[in-house]
Amino acid sequence: MGIDIVPFQARLERLCYSYDIRLVGFANIENNDIEIFKKYSRAMVIANPFDDELMNYFEDDIFKFHVKHIKSFLETIALRIFNILTMEGYKALILPSLFLKSDNEYSEFNKVTAKKAGLGNIGKGDFFVSPTFGNKIVICSVLTDAPFEYDGENNLDLCKVCNICEKENHISSIKKCPYGKNKNFINRR
Repeated sequence: MGIDIVPFQARLERLCYSYDIRLVGFANIENNDIEIFKKYSRAMVIANPFDDELMNYFEDDIFKFHVKHIKSFLETIALRIFNILTMEGYKALILPSLFLKSDNEYSEFNKVTAKKAGLGNIGKGDFFVSPTFGNKIVICSVLTDAPFEYDGENNLDLCKVCNICEKENHISSIKKCPYGKNKNFINRR
């Protein structure tokens, strides 16, 4: 583990972008409360969006097919990151990829970690919301003990001026989320 961590971290980030990963961030997770994650101090979070057109098929197998493959793609890249980290002698653990919301602790931790990595925040509907892509993104985290430099937590309240998630049903709120559609919406907070 005598490597220079900054070029190593940059190499992992470049790897993600070379595979068209749209969002990459690093988080400090030292003070997490989940016992099985306490041996990890950092996380690398990767995420990819899907477009509004796919939401027209939300109830169909086409939607499930696309999301399944976006998750699989992210997990494949996460496995490459995992292999690189473990070959360098670091501990690593991949959390299952997350789309929208779920009640298990892995999904919740994925959202919290993505927020700590500066990729967005957890909105009123308990969705993870990215300023660039809204709530139409899939996220995956790789926990590690590698001493990565970490990005700042996103403290913007993206949902402060928007109440769509409180007024609409699950599907409508996803379709109507203004983030990722109106690039100026973030300036309205």
